[in-house]
Amino acid sequence: ARVIQHENDHLDGILYIDKGDADFKKKIEEQFAKREERRKAKLAQKKAKQAKLLAKLAKKGGKSPDA
Repeated sequence: ARVIQHENDHLDGILYIDKGDADFKKKIEEQFAKREERRKAKLAQKKAKQAKLLAKLAKKGGKSPDA
């Protein structure tokens, strides 16, 4: 019954965090915000690493991995 209700909630646009109190919802939203910050930082590191590698390849006369 719990699984069916859970899936029915999805169809109605109700999320798990909508069923908790305000403190619970705030805690979950903070966790998602931290995850987003980590994701952005990781993406920035990846782009910096890629730029460094491309510069190194260009300096040696190599081809871009995208070419």
